[in-house]
Amino acid sequence: MTQRVHVPAVEILRGRRIVATPDAIDSAGIPPDALIFRIAPDDALVVVDGPIDVSDDHAIIESDTGWCALRVSEERALTMLVHHAAWDPPPDRPVLVQGMVAGMAAKVYLDGDRSMIVVATPFSAELEERLS
Repeated sequence: MTQRVHVPAVEILRGRRIVATPDAIDSAGIPPDALIFRIAPDDALVVVDGPIDVSDDHAIIESDTGWCALRVSEERALTMLVHHAAWDPPPDRPVLVQGMVAGMAAKVYLDGDRSMIVVATPFSAELEERLS
């Protein structure tokens, strides 16, 4: 009989998407407690309540609730990766990496107790099921 492991509930990751020049994102006025997930050089998901100031006249800043996160300790995230990923995360922290986790495209953010596994919102229930 397979034993199921308790997996914390996946939550909607409420953030704002910034599309701007790489320099504008690098120098943006973002609260210090924000989590900044750099998706591409000119694209970032910022998870924070509070103002965001970007010095790019053509920047796009929009609410983005298209992602869900399983928030876990870094130790728990690393254990999940050992069992559900065919790759090793880099040693740097904080770090955002992308790859397959439990057969699903995911982003993994590793930074102590702020670590999380992130998937597109439509796949949140599937992530919980596959990791339990």
